Amino acid sequence: MPVNVYECMFLLDTNKVASDVPAAAQKLHAILERNQAEVLASRSWDERRLAYPIKNHKKGLYYLTYFRTEGKNVVNIEHDCSLNEMIIRSEEHTSEL
Repeated sequence: MPVNVYECMFLLDTNKVASDVPAAAQKLHAILERNQAEVLASRSWDERRLAYPIKNHKKGLYYLTYFRTEGKNVVNIEHDCSLNEMIIRSEEHTSEL
């Protein structure tokens, strides 16, 4: 199977991650690595007030990550993200680095 590079923007719950962003980053990396993804780069992007509430949250921390994996692993990554309470929303796209 071909390996693709993905860009993923995570929207994190600021109430759960604001005090320790590096620990939150480790949890995100663990989700990706558990699903055979190689993290290429990641960083905290911005904390913003949301234009409209998402799951009753009015603000969130955006966290940008680039990773490499096979396409079949993306479904499991999305599933693990949906089960994680600190992740409000995530969006993956293939990227051309």
